[in-house]
Amino acid sequence: MTNTIFDKTAVEKLFTLGEGAFDRLSEAGAINAEAAKKFGACQAELAEALLSLGGKQFELMGKVREPTELLRASGEYGEAFRSALDAYVGGVRTAADEVRSGYSKLALGAVEKAAA
Repeated sequence: MTNTIFDKTAVEKLFTLGEGAFDRLSEAGAINAEAAKKFGACQAELAEALLSLGGKQFELMGKVREPTELLRASGEYGEAFRSALDAYVGGVRTAADEVRSGYSKLALGAVEKAAA
């Protein structure tokens, strides 16, 4: 009975497989934790910018009396809003690229380790 699960070499292989899986899960957890921090920071920056812009919008409604001035100020507001969204999308794209890269390295390392 050398091909049973209780064979010493089979048990050693199972332990090795378990250790490798635990290491990969640990690395994946670190990647996820870093991603959560970066995505959270991007969302916080966007929320801060939107709150600031929302206050400016109410300020404009109270101060501006001329329609041309309101149009000019609205254009500036729109530009600031677009800029805030561009910064958010750029930050999210960067964080997503880092997550993709981290998982690619993790998968490649697992394949190389399995092949060895």
